Amino acid sequence: MVGLFKFIAAAIAGCLVLSNWIITGLIATYYHFGLSIRKLFLSRDTIHFFTIMYRQPYNRIAPFVIGMTCGYLLQKHGSRGNMNKKVVVFGWVIAAGLSSSIVFGGNNVDPSQGISSLYCALGSSVWSVALSWMIYACCNGFGGLVNSILSLSFWKPLGRLTYSAYLIHVLIVRLYFLTGDENAHFTQFLIISSVFPIAVYTYIISIFFYLAFEAPYMELMKLIKLF
Repeated sequence: MVGLFKFIAAAIAGCLVLSNWIITGLIATYYHFGLSIRKLFLSRDTIHFFTIMYRQPYNRIAPFVIGMTCGYLLQKHGSRGNMNKKVVVFGWVIAAGLSSSIVFGGNNVDPSQGISSLYCALGSSVWSVALSWMIYACCNGFGGLVNSILSLSFWKPLGRLTYSAYLIHVLIVRLYFLTGDENAHFTQFLIISSVFPIAVYTYIISIFFYLAFEAPYMELMKLIKLF
């Protein structure tokens, strides 16, 4: 019975991931969404991209399922400190290659619509797979320098604010670019120079959200568990 349940759960998860790929690929093809982010922001398709694809749950379900699968594997199998070193190295090489292809793959290129649609369909999933390997490796003692950096106590207070920062960062980005005296011209330098101030504003404001909503809720859940 347990085996049947696992099979049904895996089939549902697989169908959700596959539907995510198909739907986003078809939408990208129909609206001619390009691979280049710069080209997208300079075109009239920006609103369509965010309203029809970027914000929609069918574009988010595959990364969600991949993350849930990673969590299940960590909970089910626990630590695997005896994993073959070649497998570990192979995993890190693949993860680095996948994440780099997503981040840098769209720079200074103008591929066919088919390649662009494929990127839109699989990009989030590929990125999630790379992050899942990093999480799995760090939790099982294969993280090395990456785990050492991410385990620094410096990150703990920021880690508590992560969820609140995630919820409000889009609003901060909009306010940052839309409240200026001049129109923002999309360039790589603009994006790079905007990351730090937007991050600072986001985390400062998220402190108040955390204290007002998230922290009281967590304490309430602790009290409920006592009963």
